[in-house]
Amino acid sequence: MMARRYDKEIREFLKVYQEELIENVCQLVRIPSVAGEKEGTHRYGVECAKALEFCMRLAKEKGLYAENFDDYGVEIRLYEKPRKKRLLLAAHTDVVPPSGENTYPPFGGTVDRGYIIGRGSVDDKGPLMALLYALFFFKETGISPECDLRLFVGAHEEVDRKDIEYYLKKAGQPDFGIAADDDFPITNGEKHILWFRLKAERSCMDLWQELEADSQGIQFGIHSRSKRYGESRCKLRAKNERWAEFDARFPVSIPIARGKENIEKFAGEHAMQVEFLKEEEGYYISEKDGIPNLLLRLYREETGCEDAAYIMEGSTYARKFQIGCGYGAGKRNEKKPFPYGAGAAHGPDEAQNIDVLMQALKMYILAVMEIDEYWKRQS
Repeated sequence: MMARRYDKEIREFLKVYQEELIENVCQLVRIPSVAGEKEGTHRYGVECAKALEFCMRLAKEKGLYAENFDDYGVEIRLYEKPRKKRLLLAAHTDVVPPSGENTYPPFGGTVDRGYIIGRGSVDDKGPLMALLYALFFFKETGISPECDLRLFVGAHEEVDRKDIEYYLKKAGQPDFGIAADDDFPITNGEKHILWFRLKAERSCMDLWQELEADSQGIQFGIHSRSKRYGESRCKLRAKNERWAEFDARFPVSIPIARGKENIEKFAGEHAMQVEFLKEEEGYYISEKDGIPNLLLRLYREETGCEDAAYIMEGSTYARKFQIGCGYGAGKRNEKKPFPYGAGAAHGPDEAQNIDVLMQALKMYILAVMEIDEYWKRQS
């Protein structure tokens, strides 16, 4: 691959800037950027605004170009002026509130046993810094990809992703988008998401119990299972005698409109009302060709890991791209030296493995180079 020519430059860059990157992740983790209500001009609250400002300031210090999009998020660019093909990287600064029993301060930004520990270190402040330093690599070394390389830094991903919707409406869709909010090697799809409430005029506890046991949504008519698209999941979120709320995740092989129709049909057959509380359309992109295949092969060749591309039930910025996918920054099935339930995203003592993070930075640098070369060959 073309990027092999720059192995020396990449190794030197990682060596020189590792400690600085770690410190900047720690500083960002110390900002308790849980998205809240608008405060003055700060759309998602003061702390989210501080996190965005931190990223803007750092980008400018590194000689990059940065622009605030009305406090929905920040765009960081390698080049001042647009170019033909745009590659957009995306990550977010907002975090879910601390939960569970934490051994370390949730917003302490502590470094211990080779990990950066604190809320958001994994989701998504560590990966965000890896992306920012990937842009900085090209600025620092003078290696200049032809593509229009940009980074979107969001502040409302954990809530509804309206931040990137606003940005894309203003800036336009990229030619390819990469969300750094998953695990390597590549996330090539996300399931539809429907949250809905069923309401009845009578007690339905027996039916709620029956539906709770139907964890695949078979009775709602949204069950599907395939190797390509994954399998449906349906979870009871809350209930009382006369209402129940469900969280359904089902493959894009079933159009989301049909899924809603089938749920409405079930409600009608049981003399119930249905209210849809949340609706997010999923996506799928084949990993067998194009840029997704390039990214998958790149990770395998670089790491020797033969993990397959996968569909996730969660929701990231990737589903907002017309064409794109998830790429890192985590390592699938990583075993962390913490008690059961600790160390993962959204959990107590969230912990980012520093070696994994530096590997991700290298993968993002290589990915930019290879995508740039791919587009050159296509032109």
